[in-house]
Amino acid sequence: MEEIFKYYEENYNEDGRLVRDKSHSIEYLTTIRYFEEIFNKDSRIIDPCEGT
Repeated sequence: MEEIFKYYEENYNEDGRLVRDKSHSIEYLTTIRYFEEIFNKDSRIIDPCEGT
């Protein structure tokens, strides 16, 4: 299992994935749009499977 995580860490930039280029920014903008519709400024989100 450690090999899988190491491969992922070395070969993917998850933190920069959504802002890497214009095609990836579509996912970012869509996500933000839905978040703005669903959550208000006082909302709290917990993400126990956070990834990076």
